[in-house]
Amino acid sequence: MPSAMCKTWSPRLADPASRTRRPGTGAGRAKPEWTSPKGDSEMENWPVNPVDIAVLFVLVVSAALAFFRGFVHEVLGIGAWIGAILAAIYALPEAQPYVRAYIPIDWLADLVTAVGIFLVVLVVLSVLTALIARRVQDSALNALDRTLGFLFGLARGGVLVLVLYVAASWLVPRDTQPDWVMTARSMPMIQQGADTMVALLPPELLPASEVGPGAAPAATTTGGGSGTTPQNPGLDAQRAFEALRRPQAGTEEGRESGGYAPDERQGMDRLMESTQ
Repeated sequence: MPSAMCKTWSPRLADPASRTRRPGTGAGRAKPEWTSPKGDSEMENWPVNPVDIAVLFVLVVSAALAFFRGFVHEVLGIGAWIGAILAAIYALPEAQPYVRAYIPIDWLADLVTAVGIFLVVLVVLSVLTALIARRVQDSALNALDRTLGFLFGLARGGVLVLVLYVAASWLVPRDTQPDWVMTARSMPMIQQGADTMVALLPPELLPASEVGPGAAPAATTTGGGSGTTPQNPGLDAQRAFEALRRPQAGTEEGRESGGYAPDERQGMDRLMESTQ
């Protein structure tokens, strides 16, 4: 019986066509074609873009927190942080001598002083903020306070998204960002807002190699040529001053300011002879 079974199944196993007809095995299986990296393809196949999800999450969380806390609480809370920072800056020189008397390391003493002043002022202002906000919420202005707080939370979330995008664009320029980031529905508004924010910043706060998020500074040429040497206004002014102060030989300026004329030399010689 076992030999009969072997004889029955051996031709089928030896038949090469039977292996190719089996789906998913052997030569009959089609090779997959990869058109993009796995990570990018998975992101692009999402029903909703991850960037849009992140932006919506930030806006909803910020608006919800501001709605429950109220507009007065949110505004005074930001004022408390600003006041604590200013207090640490202006009170640090006055408190430095007292703390340095107990801490011999100057930088550590200054750090402890600044952090201590900041925390004390922040706690005091936060307590005052909570008391004032509670009085407002217990009054007839509760509904207005929460409505304005919701709008303020949306605006704060939008500013936070723009700040994060500007920082990310300085690290990863726009032309190198993934396609699933650039194809987000919210990306045009984010880019427009980020460009406006960067334009409002003073040049001192921008990186030396950036004129905007992901943009490179335009190359200028000196002397009207077609080269790509960046123009340095300070160096050009110094060179122009040196050229005026020391004109080259052979030019009209060099002939005019190169020395005394013959008549002037003869007059000076006669003057010197008369004084001897």
